[in-house]
Amino acid sequence: MAARARCSDTSTLAPRIAGPLGILPLALLALFAATCSAQSDYEPDRRSSPVNSIQSGATSLQFLTFGGGYQTPFRTNGFFVKTHLSDRVALRIGTAFSISQSHGDSLPSPVPSIRNDDSYSVSISTEFEEYVDATGPVTVFIGLGPYWSRSHYTSESVRYRLIASGYSIDSYREENKSWELGGSAAVGFEWFFRRKLSVLGRVGASLGFGKEHTSYKAQYGDISYPYTDSLEVDTNTASASSSSAALGLGLYF
Repeated sequence: MAARARCSDTSTLAPRIAGPLGILPLALLALFAATCSAQSDYEPDRRSSPVNSIQSGATSLQFLTFGGGYQTPFRTNGFFVKTHLSDRVALRIGTAFSISQSHGDSLPSPVPSIRNDDSYSVSISTEFEEYVDATGPVTVFIGLGPYWSRSHYTSESVRYRLIASGYSIDSYREENKSWELGGSAAVGFEWFFRRKLSVLGRVGASLGFGKEHTSYKAQYGDISYPYTDSLEVDTNTASASSSSAALGLGLYF
């Protein structure tokens, strides 16, 4: 049975073919050994050129572009910073915010009306993520962490009407303030289509508790002596929510 020579066999073959008639085999053996050495020297090291940037000390910016939900912390109107504490564990901190304003009044007339609406919300979340599989172009992770949110909303309207005795007023003002503290869990993936760029997706659920304060004040009737009504309510709140798939981009440094 013929034996096949491998790179590791060169040291054992040399003594067997030494002699006057072994010059040609020795030359062929030397060429074979040189070829093996060259292949070993130029074989790429996969560790020096990974397909993703998940490693200890890596930092990335994340932007969720669409999907997700309206509940904190799965909104898509914010940005997040993620830093890797090790090759498989990362810390993700971010904020989501929204601002809305609407102001309007009627065209110049003897009975003008005014309507104003203002609102804002902000949330801060922290999440520890562990990568179940940190190799390859597609990676999977699970996350867990706390969040805090605050929101404020005001709406007011004033309308005047002509009546027999002059003018009547119909106005109201509503104000709502709330805050919430809770925790969330998520599962997601990152697809590295470039080493420094990834498409990320995540779904999750959250549970939170907080407080809400609502005040309401209204005036209506003859403008000279209107009726006034007011109400203030404080409420303890609890919320549980889940989010649909949120997709975004990650940029690594």
